[in-house]
Amino acid sequence: MKKNVYSKLVLIQGSFMLKTMGFLNKLLTRFFDVSKRLFELPLETKEGYIVKNNVGYTPIGQERLDKLDLIDYKEAFNFPAAVKTTSDDQLPSTIKENMQAAEKFTRTCHDVGGQVLRSLAAALCLDSEYFVNAHSYDKKSSSIFRLLHYPSVPDSVNSATTIRAGSHSDYGTITLLFQQLPSNSCEEMASGLQVLIKGSWHDVPAKKGCIVVNIADLLSFWTEGRLCSAVHRVILPEDDLKSLSRYTIAFFIHPNDEYIILPTPSPLPAPFPAKKDNDGNLVASFGPSPFTYNQNGKEYLWRRLNSTYTSATY
Repeated sequence: MKKNVYSKLVLIQGSFMLKTMGFLNKLLTRFFDVSKRLFELPLETKEGYIVKNNVGYTPIGQERLDKLDLIDYKEAFNFPAAVKTTSDDQLPSTIKENMQAAEKFTRTCHDVGGQVLRSLAAALCLDSEYFVNAHSYDKKSSSIFRLLHYPSVPDSVNSATTIRAGSHSDYGTITLLFQQLPSNSCEEMASGLQVLIKGSWHDVPAKKGCIVVNIADLLSFWTEGRLCSAVHRVILPEDDLKSLSRYTIAFFIHPNDEYIILPTPSPLPAPFPAKKDNDGNLVASFGPSPFTYNQNGKEYLWRRLNSTYTSATY
């Protein structure tokens, strides 16, 4: 069973779907409503919370995930996973009014992530708590709760230089992605989300009651490539869907800041074993950006953020 789970994870290049639970669906409904109201605020109001230290508002075009000359046609609000630790001046009133629900939602997401990490550890023949022990909700981390809005696309947008979200992999351990459907009666629809599998892009639809789970870079380094980080993007919609906005909620799970990452002791063969560089440091032998073991994941995160934002305010 463990071998089968591991083989499937490798095969699908680090992205899979989970069924959500009923109580989480109620929280999702509430936060998609909060998100809509947040992004409907005037631009000058939103820019009063401009992103700093990876917390706050990111306007359209400021984050460019693939190439700096390819515009990401989206806007976002980032909050620390432990929302209650955010200072009042970083929180719009829309969020302040829903702090108790936000705390419940982020804790629930963290718990769901823990269940996923236990399954992944078991698939790699590790102790089930191996990854969970590095992800305490109450300890400081770079985990982020992100609300995203992909506005309707006017005809004036140049499709040659614009995408909803450029090709990238996520930077932490795993990501939980929730995609909103246009109505309760809709079971599934095209979302524009695509995952790169063996050199080809494959559509990932929005499905009722489902979470998309992406393996991210740190977990891929941690496991020496036994688990692949998911390379994904969001393309511009077809003509008949251009008038629709897209709303998603992402929960980016990162290890605690105090945790030092070393290769896992999994007995399964490693596709990309760690190696020593000329200075004797243990480093990853693959990945979108260099990674050095025996340290926490923050340096890697900030290097990746530095390469994707068009200004230094992140």
